[in-house]
Amino acid sequence: MSKNWQNIVNEQVKERGPHASVLYMAAAIILFAIVTFDSTSAFAEFTWTRQTAAGNRNWYAIASSSDGTRLAAVDHGSGSGGYIYTSDDSGVTWTERTSAGKRYWTSIASSSDGTKLAAIENPGYIYTSIDSGVTWVERTEGLSGGTYWESIASSTDGTKLAASADSSGYFYISTNSGQTWTTSTDVISGNWKSIASSADGTKLASVNQYYIYTSTNSGSGWTQRSAAGNRSWKSIATSEDGAKLAAVATATSGEYIYTSDDSGETWTARTNAGAHQWRAIASSAYGTTLAAVVGHGDGGYIYISEDSGATWTAQTSAGIYYWSSITSSSDGTKLAAVMDGGFIYTGYNNCGEPVKIEGTDNSFEWIHSAYAAADTGQTILARAVALGETVSFSDNKIISIIGGYNCSFSINSGFTTINGLTIGGTDRVTISNVIIQ
Repeated sequence: MSKNWQNIVNEQVKERGPHASVLYMAAAIILFAIVTFDSTSAFAEFTWTRQTAAGNRNWYAIASSSDGTRLAAVDHGSGSGGYIYTSDDSGVTWTERTSAGKRYWTSIASSSDGTKLAAIENPGYIYTSIDSGVTWVERTEGLSGGTYWESIASSTDGTKLAASADSSGYFYISTNSGQTWTTSTDVISGNWKSIASSADGTKLASVNQYYIYTSTNSGSGWTQRSAAGNRSWKSIATSEDGAKLAAVATATSGEYIYTSDDSGETWTARTNAGAHQWRAIASSAYGTTLAAVVGHGDGGYIYISEDSGATWTAQTSAGIYYWSSITSSSDGTKLAAVMDGGFIYTGYNNCGEPVKIEGTDNSFEWIHSAYAAADTGQTILARAVALGETVSFSDNKIISIIGGYNCSFSINSGFTTINGLTIGGTDRVTISNVIIQ
């Protein structure tokens, strides 16, 4: 008789958090979490394309939907400012959005589906859109028109927004998609350079010219994280659960990239990418893939890590420029970067099918397809993506399934998500790093 384990697993996930290790043992199934590292792993090179349709401009920031299809970029302009531009085909074509006006735009944020956008100008107000940038509303309630806005972040549903201000500014929080704003004064005023948000908007991380700060209550309270040191921090990124953070700083002599896997309590200097004058950093949903850009001094490359920051690869094919911002799709396979005085570049890592049978060249679109082809005793590997399938095991096999892998199947520091799980017969299945929704 078949038995559905989904409810049991969901209860454990709900109790211990969406990315907690789940342990349940029965005669038919074992679920647990394990992370493996391969020091000899090879990292796939992204294919980079210069997207000229939006023109050569003073691009300051770019944001992406979770699937990397919808992009939004802001032109800071020169003289009288610039416009907001959007793309719904991963950067191939672009539309100039004039309804928000020509302004000195500095940052933009997007909901996961790309329909809700929020952009800031320096100085000025915050502007929001609920139709992928077609129309915009100037948000003034609780705000000052003379604020020097520097960065803005959004929850995945676009409801919770967090903005940071430069020039002795504060944090500003909205819980209604930007309609109203409150000032977070729990932390000292400062030159806040960047702010990042977890998927649900409860965990925030920000940097100023001295330290890193984090919040676990949507900006009501903040904690200074001094473990990474006193530096001229420029940008910070977070995984969707707020546990993995990555930050970059700049200095004439160069700085390293710093990462944390405990929500900012401890930090590790990542020396593999070298010391540079970093400008921005982005993270995939699980924090496995990171992308950082050099934008000061003599310019530099885009750097990518597929192992949460342990090792980095310079993307030499994209060239040396004064990069200003970079964004990532949730699975880390689609990137988009902009420069101050140049074009928009998009990078794509064609990983192929997300599921494979270990030790073979056989790859599949779904876990259930791999299960059907696998022999008893084999192991199925899956990348850290959301697979819209309900997996059913009923062929009386002994199978292991390990999820959460990066593009090259060398490290599984993330999680694979499936819709459901049913097991029957005398199957014995061991599952690692898989989240059942």
